[in-house]
Amino acid sequence: MDTRIIFSIVSLLFINFSLVQAQPAIFDITKFGAAPDGKADASQAIADAWKEACAAAGSSKILIPAGKFLAGRSSGNRASPPELVGGDGWFNFNHIDQFTLSGKGTLDGQGQVAWKGVLIGEISAYFGSVGALPAVAGLWTAAGHVTGTSAGADLRAAVVVAGAVFAAGASVGADFWTAAGSAVNIRFNFITKGLVRDITSLNSKYFHVNVFGCDDFTFEGFKVSTPEGSLNTDGIHIGRSKGVTISNAKIGTGDDCISIGDGTENLKITKVACGPGHGINIGSLGKYENEDPASGITVSDCTLTGTTNGVRIKTWPAMFPNTATNIHFQDITMEKFSNPIIVDQMYCPWNKCNKKEPSKVKISDVSFKNIKGTSATALTVQLICSSGVPCEKVELANIDLTYSGPEGPAKSECIDVKPTIVGKIPERCK
Repeated sequence: MDTRIIFSIVSLLFINFSLVQAQPAIFDITKFGAAPDGKADASQAIADAWKEACAAAGSSKILIPAGKFLAGRSSGNRASPPELVGGDGWFNFNHIDQFTLSGKGTLDGQGQVAWKGVLIGEISAYFGSVGALPAVAGLWTAAGHVTGTSAGADLRAAVVVAGAVFAAGASVGADFWTAAGSAVNIRFNFITKGLVRDITSLNSKYFHVNVFGCDDFTFEGFKVSTPEGSLNTDGIHIGRSKGVTISNAKIGTGDDCISIGDGTENLKITKVACGPGHGINIGSLGKYENEDPASGITVSDCTLTGTTNGVRIKTWPAMFPNTATNIHFQDITMEKFSNPIIVDQMYCPWNKCNKKEPSKVKISDVSFKNIKGTSATALTVQLICSSGVPCEKVELANIDLTYSGPEGPAKSECIDVKPTIVGKIPERCK
């Protein structure tokens, strides 16, 4: 199994996996040559421990003891130096049954240098190519030549711009940073019966955690910490997985605290403290052909503080059909936030889409109940549904969101939806 790590570990961290219930054999990485000094490359020691653990009969436990370990780019398990380097994920766990990652360890992605380059990626994605950009001192010329490189070099070449390394052949677009090499701290792919407990993910270059193709996976006491200005550092991203539970988590980041992609089924999010960040988001959906439906999602008993969005469902206009159903947000407290409740079926970042055609994603059986707090924006409830496939079975119940700014009292807006209203909600939406 290919496991790539970017991390500094302080205190104990256990990686446990098994096919049978038994007392696990313990494989301490220091016994394989890893030194807890934060300087020596522990990659090979971790890879050797993993190899022996996989070969052992019954259950196995890999122990990363108290200390600070650094692993550079190598085969097997690995972690990164602070430079931005190409790569997928630092911890990649694939196709495991009964997997546990626990302890009080911290995975430090050292992503500060990557965040400096994100702005360049965002701008280039908007314009389509560096050649369409105006001259920017120190970055590129009006002719589209990257400063310090030969004529004709652009973002699709292997160049260094503002300290960020762009991989040869990387495409320019919304997914630019994945292709360009910003690594996810931890990837969980096709895990059955997984548990992550009391782990901290710090300063990821890109998403902190990506969950894909998993079944019966739990995050308990998980923490994420990244500064507010660190773009594209979603706390937990989930796609095409079922039976995921996130509870008692504390997530502060520069992007979505939790982002939920297509194919997510039976997701339970409870007792999560989110902020700073962009809130808890479903979507965007409908961008790609043959997406899987999102259904059975419950977000409850959560607190959002200082976020740029609250809870949101977003789909692309035009594009491809999909469905989002049986989605419920309830018992949520929001403080000092913007855009508390959003359904946006005209989601169009960088204005690079066809807004003349409605979204083909059908949203139904959605409720927002018992949501309270103070908003930084007057428009506290905004339901913009598709004119082609209007939202159905939407309920707003006991929405107590206050706004005290110059734009008057809190307001709501409903387009192409006729919600059922119970109790108090901000004025106008009927």
